[in-house]
Amino acid sequence: MKNNCENDELKEYRKAVEHYARDKKDYLFHNGGNEHALIILENLFKNANYEICIAAQQLINDEVVNTDVYIDSMREFLNREKTKLRIILAQKPDGNKLREKQHSFYRMLYNHPAYAQNRIEIKAGKTFKTKKNGMEHTVDFCTGDSRMYRFEFCVDSRQAIANFNDEEATRGLNAEFDKAFTSLDYRNKVDLKNIFGSGE
Repeated sequence: MKNNCENDELKEYRKAVEHYARDKKDYLFHNGGNEHALIILENLFKNANYEICIAAQQLINDEVVNTDVYIDSMREFLNREKTKLRIILAQKPDGNKLREKQHSFYRMLYNHPAYAQNRIEIKAGKTFKTKKNGMEHTVDFCTGDSRMYRFEFCVDSRQAIANFNDEEATRGLNAEFDKAFTSLDYRNKVDLKNIFGSGE
């Protein structure tokens, strides 16, 4: 019985997220866990028209990042002309581990025409933090265009807030992202050609 309730709850959550994303409604979603994260990110990717910025630890987990839903919705975004993806990672992913996976987010990025067109930029070396109750916490976030975001304030349990039409909050996150991206130089670049180029 519990599974049916969870499935029904997830269906309702997906329906609400799709509605608010499509209609560009200013509504604050609270979300936690892999399933909620996937639903939010899929809809953010599908509804962004220009640029997506991702700040994350490494983007290598199989529960969210290497799923068909995540990869396909990002591919759909990149298939649109003149779209741009910028990523800041806390640390560079292990190239050997990336090469081991035949089906992965990074492999899709490398094989996508947008990579050769320089519409995908990845840098590493910055961890974003926030202070709460006098303690620093690592945070991840993703923005779409100038109005959509998902802000993960508890990375371990994927506790996050998201909104599909909050220009003020998105502007703040984009400003932090831009500042960090500019401060990271060529030594911080993650070159997927160095990882996948020789073996393919």
